[in-house]
Amino acid sequence: MTTEAITSAALALPPESRAALAETLLASLDPPDGIKYRAEWEREIEGRIDAYERGELKAVPLDEVMRSIGSPRHEG
Repeated sequence: MTTEAITSAALALPPESRAALAETLLASLDPPDGIKYRAEWEREIEGRIDAYERGELKAVPLDEVMRSIGSPRHEG
């Protein structure tokens, strides 16, 4: 099967299936030290959650964020 055929078949999948496929493909590209980067991201995420809980960061609704970057899926 060619890359073009696989791409065409993948694009015909429902959004949830495409997202799962994309996640699987991206995970297959992780370097051997990908676990190190995941741990660093987990620390970053925890730090952001802590800052939010202390009132140092505010939450912004997804639709607002998507509109601010001009995402066509969330305009309206």
